[in-house]
Amino acid sequence: MKTIAVVLGARPQFIKHAPVSPHLRKYFNELIIHTGQHYEKRMSEVFFKELKLPTPILLRRGIKFSTPSKQCEGMIDMLKKTFSKHKPDAVLVYGDTTSTLAGAITARICNLPLIHVEAGLRSFNYTMPEEFNRVITDHCSQLVFAPTKDAVKNLKKEKCLAIIKTCGDVMFDAFLMAKKFNSSRKLTINKFYFLTLHRNYNVDKLSYLKKILYAVNKLDKNVIFSIHPRTKKMLKSAGIPYRNYENIQFLKPLSYFDTHLYLQHAECILTDSGGMQKEAYWHKKKCITLRTETEWTDTLKGGWNHLCGNHFNEISKLIGIKPNERRYNKNLFGKSGSSKRIVGEIRRMLRL
Repeated sequence: MKTIAVVLGARPQFIKHAPVSPHLRKYFNELIIHTGQHYEKRMSEVFFKELKLPTPILLRRGIKFSTPSKQCEGMIDMLKKTFSKHKPDAVLVYGDTTSTLAGAITARICNLPLIHVEAGLRSFNYTMPEEFNRVITDHCSQLVFAPTKDAVKNLKKEKCLAIIKTCGDVMFDAFLMAKKFNSSRKLTINKFYFLTLHRNYNVDKLSYLKKILYAVNKLDKNVIFSIHPRTKKMLKSAGIPYRNYENIQFLKPLSYFDTHLYLQHAECILTDSGGMQKEAYWHKKKCITLRTETEWTDTLKGGWNHLCGNHFNEISKLIGIKPNERRYNKNLFGKSGSSKRIVGEIRRMLRL
């Protein structure tokens, strides 16, 4: 049986691989490698347990380097040793994190076929590390899976040499898992907005972070804020207590299913996450994206998603704009079963 090395490191990647993993294990020896990029229990271990992912090889708990490039270099060094020991036949990566890039570069160094799920997405903001990561990964790959027609167009425009397939979005399969799990669960609160923040340009600049929280604190409904460790660290180092924001309820990082329970009941989603823009769309919830651009441009159609940029005082106004129900497309990112189709294409590539 051939071996597929699956390089994961961040919370969104654990989620994306969850629906793929059972199908992959039917035909391959699945070698999950955790780079340690997200290593805290609530950001990693909880997800492996909840999503029933096999125990991974953990390269290092909490890789701490001075820069993302140093972090990537450390991951590559450890991945080379792991690939040398386990001798995989191909490497599978997801998304656009530092772990994605490290997996892609190491596969290229080791002359291993690379498979990239969630390929072709472009925000065209080349100052974003994620944009660099996804472009390089696409062009290192032999097989790529693009979730949208626009993603395919981007790859063809860049003359990407990989085999390009459109099999839908694996996150939709994960969303359906969460929807089924939460079907009989209830929340004791209602009429609230749900907030997440983790991007470096929103969190690492204290002035920006304070402006966002100030604007959100003035909204007409309570705000549930699932706080990322990075954001928590910034507030703590600045000596800013949670009690300064009476309208915001700060929660520890939520599990995947719990996150969807809150998304399901929220009046509106406020986020700088890429994946959550789609998740809000699937829940038919209005989303305000706290960024100047998005790689998920299709969500902007019909007013289901709005880019706020740094005009945080406009958040309340944007929330008040009703989306166009007639322009909602339930199959915008494909139908269920993308995970199974992806594994089928991997089998064809490796001639199984």
